[in-house]
Amino acid sequence: MERRSFFGIVTAAMVALFLPSAADAGNLPSPSGKVILTVTGNIEGSNVGDEAQFDRELLEAIGTHTFVTSTPYTEGQSTWRGVLLSDLLAYAGANGNELVMTAIDLYELETTREFVDGHNILLAFEKDGKRLRVRDKGPVWAIFDWDSDPSLDNDDVKAHSVWQLKTIRIK
Repeated sequence: MERRSFFGIVTAAMVALFLPSAADAGNLPSPSGKVILTVTGNIEGSNVGDEAQFDRELLEAIGTHTFVTSTPYTEGQSTWRGVLLSDLLAYAGANGNELVMTAIDLYELETTREFVDGHNILLAFEKDGKRLRVRDKGPVWAIFDWDSDPSLDNDDVKAHSVWQLKTIRIK
C-alpha cells in the first residue's frame, strides 16, 4: 500500500470518529478559514444559521477523492482532488430531490438528486497539487472523470461542470 493511500485511510477513519454526521443535525463544525462553498435549503446539518458553510479544511474532513482526467476546458490530463458531491450532500443531510448550483458569476444550474447520484461528481478544490483559484475556475469546480467514460462527453454533463461554484441550494 502506498504511503499516501495509507495516510488517506487513517485520516478518513479519524474524520469519521470526530466529525458529526447528518444525524447530528445543526451541529456541523464551524469553518475557521475562508468559506468557499455554502449548502442551503432542505438540509438537516448546519453551522451558520440554517446554512452549512465549508472552508477547505471542512471539505477535506469529509473525505477527499482524486480523478486523473482531462476536461473539455483544459489541456491534457490533470490530477483533480476534492470531495464527491454525493458525500457532501450526505454530510449536510440534504433531503430534497432538486439542487440549484450557483457560481460566483451567478451562473445557475438546476439538477436532480437522481443525476448527482448517477455520476461521480468531484467538487475539486485542487488541480495537480495546487489550490484552485478564481482565475483557475476555482476555488471549487464540479469535475467529472471524462476519461473513464466517453459517454460523459455531452452538453448535459458539460453544463453540470460548474466552475467557481459558490452555493448549492437543496429544494
